[in-house]
Amino acid sequence: LDRVLTSDGVVIFNLGGVLEGTGDRFLKSELKTYRSVFPVVNLYRVDPTKADSDVQNFIVVAAKNQNADLRGSRDAFLSSLLTRQVQKPLGSGETILTDELAPVEYYNSFIRNN
Repeated sequence: LDRVLTSDGVVIFNLGGVLEGTGDRFLKSELKTYRSVFPVVNLYRVDPTKADSDVQNFIVVAAKNQNADLRGSRDAFLSSLLTRQVQKPLGSGETILTDELAPVEYYNSFIRNN
């Protein structure tokens, strides 16, 4: 993605997972992987009523430009989403996912459906 984006390019995608507790390794590894390429990686809750230990959807926004600012968006959903940024620091001890190492199914096997 880094090679195909312009200097002010942004990647936005949905990611399911657990923020904290059993099963959080996939989400944290995915974030660590993106942070190894993009200087700005933010995580947003789709449903702010979910607990950190609940399986839920997140929106990840990764930007090449450290000054990227989406707050001026005219899109109502995006503007609402930006108010739900996960502010807590997420550990950096997980694995950077690569073609050679991507234990996604293994990590997700620890998630408990609530």
